[in-house]
Amino acid sequence: MTPVILALATIRESYEVLGLIGIVASLAGIWMESKRNWLNSDAEEAVKDGVMTEAAARRRISVIAWSTRLLTLTGVFCLSFAGWKLFR
Repeated sequence: MTPVILALATIRESYEVLGLIGIVASLAGIWMESKRNWLNSDAEEAVKDGVMTEAAARRRISVIAWSTRLLTLTGVFCLSFAGWKLFR
């Protein structure tokens, strides 16, 4: 995703596209954060049911945690950069 963002940053009028990417990424990160407890408990229930190992559940919870942060920070970065290009 980073090469796409860098390619868009070199295009004239790219702040509009970058702003849209930022909005989508931010909303996805906010949605994941709001559903994070549910996603984590789903992994814990899978361990109790014997569908998933405990190590796999830990990895899943870890991936959920860092991807939530990554999406939110990517969205904030894209929106900030688009705003900077728009108002300079």
